Amino acid sequence: MFFSSPDATVLLRLSDGNIVDVNVAFEKTFGYERQFCRKKNFLSLKPWLDKGINKLILKTLQKGNRVQGLETQCRRSCGATFDAAVSCDTTTIDQ
Repeated sequence: MFFSSPDATVLLRLSDGNIVDVNVAFEKTFGYERQFCRKKNFLSLKPWLDKGINKLILKTLQKGNRVQGLETQCRRSCGATFDAAVSCDTTTIDQ
C-alpha cells in the first residue's frame, strides 16, 4: 500500500527527522530518487517554502494530534514550486 499509493508519502523518524523511506509518488512529485532520500534529514531537502510549516507540523504531532489537509507550497528538487495539501500522522513500525 505504501509503495503503490498515488499520494507522495515519506516515512521518517520523528525523533531526528531522518527519512526511512519514500514511495514512488514522492519520487515523481519531488524529483528525488528513493536511494538519495534514505537516511537524509527531511528538512535538508527544503520541501516547504514556508519554513514555519515544519514547526507547526512537529508541534501538532508531538501533542498526539494529526495534521490533515494543511495547505502549503512545496519545492521540487529542481526548485519549481507547487501547491499541496499535507497530511501527517505518527505510527510505530517494528524493525
